[in-house]
Amino acid sequence: MIKLKSLICEVIRLNSIKEVDVIKEELATAAQYKINVKIVLLNNGYLGMVRQWQEFFWKKRYSNTRITSPDFVKVAEAYGIPAQRVTSPADVEAAIHKALAHKNGPMLVEFVVAPEENVYPMIPAGQTVNEIIDSPEPLEQKHATHKTMIHAKG
Repeated sequence: MIKLKSLICEVIRLNSIKEVDVIKEELATAAQYKINVKIVLLNNGYLGMVRQWQEFFWKKRYSNTRITSPDFVKVAEAYGIPAQRVTSPADVEAAIHKALAHKNGPMLVEFVVAPEENVYPMIPAGQTVNEIIDSPEPLEQKHATHKTMIHAKG
């Protein structure tokens, strides 16, 4: 049997739902060896980064980005791993505290986020870090294009 030495810091693994097969393998390993890792899953029901590119650069012409996934809480529980699903922003802090307080092996927390929630920073194709998109467009710019969101960092 493999034994892991005591960890100096808490281990947290951040996943998207695109990695569903990897998640199942991680859950099996973490359960088998009782690895004290927190697996955080951000679930927006899409291939998130691909959908985001289609939103920004293809005028929301989405193609093959919506995905169906299993009930990750039930998958984790099938491996004997405690899990919870968070659907309300008001429950985020309590869920994080609960996960960090769990010291007897792995735990999964699935955060269900808005389908069109974007991730920043992002570098457009063919651009450099100097043209990074680091925030959503300002609310007052209702008809902004991605070019108005690009901020020079150089």
